[in-house]
Amino acid sequence: MDAALPYLAKAAEMGDLTACFNLGVLAQQRQGYKHAVDCFASVLERAPDYHVARLELARHVMHGWAIEKDEKRAFRMMQEVAEKGDPELAATAWANLGIFHKNGMGTEQSLPEARRCLEKAVKGGVPEAPAILKNLGSD
Repeated sequence: MDAALPYLAKAAEMGDLTACFNLGVLAQQRQGYKHAVDCFASVLERAPDYHVARLELARHVMHGWAIEKDEKRAFRMMQEVAEKGDPELAATAWANLGIFHKNGMGTEQSLPEARRCLEKAVKGGVPEAPAILKNLGSD
């Protein structure tokens, strides 16, 4: 993959959104969080409906990885992905929203709302969602 990096970087430089997003993912995997944030933000500036970039950027915002930690902003970003993203991506966002509601991150804690979100994630096929949903009853 390292041999492909210069070509990916050149494609991103030429405006290829997928290349830019993939550079962000690679940077994220290598814990180059600043570069990842820059890539995801750049994609969203040019294509606001590129929801997978919004989901990844929301994760950085949620954890404070190379960007100011802001759970409310991360929550709003996840909501947008859940409401507007393709079904698989939306399901992942619903799972994250369930966790936000469960823990009161960026929003008021609400187990009923956490359950509603996690049920959508289960229906969307998120593998971890059933266990999280099952554990809601024991919290």
